[in-house]
Amino acid sequence: MPADVPAELFLIGDSNVIAIAQAADDRGLPWWGGPLAAGRMLEEPFWCIEGRRFVYTAEGAGPIRARFEDLLVFDGPVLTTLGFNSHRFTEDFARYARAQDLPATPEALSRAAFADTVRDARRVALEFYRMLGEHGREVWFTCSPQRTALGLYPLLHAFEEVLIPEVAATGARFIDTRDAVMDGASPRPEYANPHDAMHASPALGALVLDRLAARRAGRTAPV
Repeated sequence: MPADVPAELFLIGDSNVIAIAQAADDRGLPWWGGPLAAGRMLEEPFWCIEGRRFVYTAEGAGPIRARFEDLLVFDGPVLTTLGFNSHRFTEDFARYARAQDLPATPEALSRAAFADTVRDARRVALEFYRMLGEHGREVWFTCSPQRTALGLYPLLHAFEEVLIPEVAATGARFIDTRDAVMDGASPRPEYANPHDAMHASPALGALVLDRLAARRAGRTAPV
């Protein structure tokens, strides 16, 4: 296996991780971890550290806790989607704006107030990325599959334009697939899970893995 392709991956995040896991399975690439929970369940503190052991503390986690215990000692890249359940933010913000008789756009607030709202909404995710950085992990992250209700794309894009640099400031590195996924104002169907309105297909997971390998090899051109 080429040196730029990891021998193993640690996947952790919301249900958007599933498409990456499916793509890794298709390639015979071993992975650890997986999806923790739906994104909304990860907006409150969900872990503690016991020595070098990562303990997933969400109520009802049960046997899946063991899948994440080695997060802080895993010898390889950590790939995560945490914080990028972007459709949920857009829907919640739109609901709030309309209740206040405001437009469901970022301009409903000042630029500074909107950025503060994003940071507050994803404060737990940002703390998670900081924790990984403090433990010396090689962390990569990717954004959402760019799926949301019609008319809310400006809001989704504005949310991610705030959150991406905030996460990158923790030392995590961004795998950007938006240029390939978006076809004008809407996502390309081949990257969308046909069975629901929010998740990605394994084709997007494969693209993330390709770009991870390219970035680790020092290539910057899209693949």
